[in-house]
Amino acid sequence: LTTIRDAIAAGAAGVCMGRNAFQREDPGRFIGSICRVVHEGADPADALERER
Repeated sequence: LTTIRDAIAAGAAGVCMGRNAFQREDPGRFIGSICRVVHEGADPADALERER
């Protein structure tokens, strides 16, 4: 999530996730965290904690 935050801060329009997201035990929760970082500017640690 930190890499995603840094990419967005550097001007990226979004992200493309693959097996790092989809091979997780609960990919929906992780993708929710990604959405919060990309669309809401959430801190990565806060976004991940909110999903627990």
